[in-house]
Amino acid sequence: AEVGSLLGHTRHATCLVMLPHGLLASGSRDRTIKMWNITSTQELMTLEGHTAGVASLVLLPSGRLMSSALNGEIKLWDLAIKKEVATIVADASCVTAIVAHPCGLVLSAGASDSNVKIWDLEAKNEVSSLNAHAQRITALAALP
Repeated sequence: AEVGSLLGHTRHATCLVMLPHGLLASGSRDRTIKMWNITSTQELMTLEGHTAGVASLVLLPSGRLMSSALNGEIKLWDLAIKKEVATIVADASCVTAIVAHPCGLVLSAGASDSNVKIWDLEAKNEVSSLNAHAQRITALAALP
Protein backbone atom coordinates (compact mmCIF):
# COMPACT_ATOMS: atom_id res chain seq x y z
CA ALA A 1 0.00 0.00 0.00
CA GLU A 2 1.18 3.50 -0.79
CA VAL A 3 2.25 5.48 2.26
CA GLY A 4 2.84 8.81 0.56
CA SER A 5 3.93 10.62 -2.54
CA LEU A 6 6.86 12.94 -3.09
CA LEU A 7 5.61 15.84 -5.20
CA GLY A 8 7.87 18.69 -6.20
CA HIS A 9 9.73 18.13 -9.46
CA THR A 10 8.31 19.91 -12.51
CA ARG A 11 9.41 17.09 -14.86
CA HIS A 12 9.69 13.36 -14.28
CA ALA A 13 12.13 11.96 -11.74
CA THR A 14 14.89 9.86 -13.32
CA CYS A 15 16.90 8.57 -10.35
CA LEU A 16 16.75 8.01 -6.60
CA VAL A 17 19.30 7.30 -3.90
CA MET A 18 18.74 6.56 -0.23
CA LEU A 19 20.60 8.78 2.21
CA PRO A 20 21.25 8.30 5.94
CA HIS A 21 18.68 9.33 8.58
CA GLY A 22 15.57 8.47 6.57
CA LEU A 23 16.32 10.81 3.68
CA LEU A 24 15.99 10.28 -0.05
CA ALA A 25 17.47 12.22 -2.96
CA SER A 26 15.71 12.41 -6.33
CA GLY A 27 17.08 13.70 -9.62
CA SER A 28 14.87 14.96 -12.42
CA ARG A 29 14.73 16.10 -16.02
CA ASP A 30 13.88 19.51 -14.51
CA ARG A 31 17.66 19.80 -13.80
CA THR A 32 17.25 19.70 -10.00
CA ILE A 33 18.01 17.33 -7.15
CA LYS A 34 15.60 17.30 -4.25
CA MET A 35 16.09 15.92 -0.74
CA TRP A 36 13.11 14.39 1.03
CA ASN A 37 12.21 13.11 4.46
CA ILE A 38 10.68 9.78 3.51
CA THR A 39 8.65 9.48 6.72
CA SER A 40 6.91 12.86 6.49
CA THR A 41 7.27 13.15 2.64
CA GLN A 42 8.46 16.72 3.26
CA GLU A 43 10.80 18.30 0.70
CA LEU A 44 13.87 19.52 2.63
CA MET A 45 16.01 21.20 -0.03
CA THR A 46 16.58 21.63 -3.74
CA LEU A 47 20.04 21.57 -5.32
CA GLU A 48 20.31 23.53 -8.55
CA GLY A 49 23.25 23.81 -10.92
CA HIS A 50 22.86 21.30 -13.71
CA THR A 51 22.15 22.75 -17.15
CA ALA A 52 20.55 19.53 -18.40
CA GLY A 53 18.36 16.84 -16.89
CA VAL A 54 19.82 14.79 -14.04
CA ALA A 55 20.44 11.18 -15.11
CA SER A 56 21.95 9.47 -12.06
CA LEU A 57 22.89 9.94 -8.42
CA VAL A 58 25.36 8.20 -6.12
CA LEU A 59 26.15 8.71 -2.44
CA LEU A 60 29.90 8.68 -1.77
CA PRO A 61 31.39 7.15 1.40
CA SER A 62 32.30 10.71 2.49
CA GLY A 63 28.60 11.58 2.64
CA ARG A 64 28.81 13.80 -0.41
CA LEU A 65 26.43 13.32 -3.31
CA MET A 66 27.48 12.95 -6.92
CA SER A 67 25.16 13.52 -9.87
CA SER A 68 25.42 13.17 -13.62
CA ALA A 69 23.46 14.96 -16.31
CA LEU A 70 22.36 14.43 -19.87
CA ASN A 71 24.99 16.90 -21.16
CA GLY A 72 28.04 15.10 -19.73
CA GLU A 73 28.35 17.10 -16.48
CA ILE A 74 29.20 15.27 -13.28
CA LYS A 75 28.76 17.34 -10.12
CA LEU A 76 29.86 16.81 -6.54
CA TRP A 77 27.57 18.23 -3.84
CA ASP A 78 28.31 18.89 -0.18
CA LEU A 79 24.97 18.27 1.49
CA ALA A 80 26.04 19.90 4.77
CA ILE A 81 26.42 23.29 3.08
CA LYS A 82 23.85 22.56 0.35
CA LYS A 83 26.24 23.54 -2.46
CA GLU A 84 28.02 22.19 -5.50
CA VAL A 85 31.73 21.85 -4.72
CA ALA A 86 33.12 20.46 -7.99
CA THR A 87 32.22 19.78 -11.60
CA ILE A 88 33.74 17.29 -14.00
CA VAL A 89 32.85 17.59 -17.67
CA ALA A 90 32.98 14.12 -19.17
CA ASP A 91 33.98 13.61 -22.78
CA ALA A 92 30.53 12.30 -23.63
CA SER A 93 27.29 13.89 -24.64
CA CYS A 94 25.31 12.11 -21.93
CA VAL A 95 26.49 10.48 -18.71
CA THR A 96 23.72 7.98 -18.05
CA ALA A 97 25.06 6.11 -15.00
CA ILE A 98 27.64 6.69 -12.29
CA VAL A 99 28.98 4.56 -9.46
CA ALA A 100 31.68 5.18 -6.85
CA HIS A 101 34.22 2.63 -5.71
CA PRO A 102 33.80 1.89 -1.98
CA CYS A 103 37.05 3.79 -1.26
CA GLY A 104 35.29 6.92 -2.54
CA LEU A 105 38.23 8.05 -4.68
CA VAL A 106 37.32 6.41 -7.98
CA LEU A 107 34.22 7.09 -10.04
CA SER A 108 32.98 5.11 -13.01
CA ALA A 109 30.73 6.87 -15.49
CA GLY A 110 28.76 5.11 -18.20
CA ALA A 111 27.61 7.08 -21.19
CA SER A 112 25.30 7.11 -24.15
CA ASP A 113 28.34 6.53 -26.40
CA SER A 114 28.69 2.98 -24.89
CA ASN A 115 31.93 3.79 -23.05
CA VAL A 116 32.69 3.53 -19.34
CA LYS A 117 35.14 6.13 -18.06
CA ILE A 118 37.11 5.75 -14.84
CA TRP A 119 37.82 8.99 -12.97
CA ASP A 120 40.19 9.87 -10.13
CA LEU A 121 37.98 12.05 -7.94
CA GLU A 122 40.87 13.76 -6.12
CA ALA A 123 42.65 14.80 -9.32
CA LYS A 124 39.36 15.19 -11.22
CA ASN A 125 40.77 13.54 -14.31
CA GLU A 126 39.98 10.51 -16.41
CA VAL A 127 42.40 7.64 -15.84
CA SER A 128 40.92 4.96 -18.06
CA SER A 129 38.25 4.26 -20.66
CA LEU A 130 36.54 0.94 -21.32
CA ASN A 131 34.84 0.39 -24.65
CA ALA A 132 33.27 -3.06 -24.49
CA HIS A 133 29.59 -2.35 -25.09
CA ALA A 134 27.60 -1.93 -28.28
CA GLN A 135 24.80 0.16 -26.76
CA ARG A 136 24.45 2.98 -24.23
CA ILE A 137 25.32 2.22 -20.62
CA THR A 138 22.19 2.28 -18.44
CA ALA A 139 23.49 1.10 -15.04
CA LEU A 140 26.72 0.42 -13.21
CA ALA A 141 27.55 -1.33 -9.92
CA ALA A 142 30.72 -1.45 -7.87
CA LEU A 143 31.79 -4.76 -6.38
CA PRO A 144 33.86 -4.74 -3.19
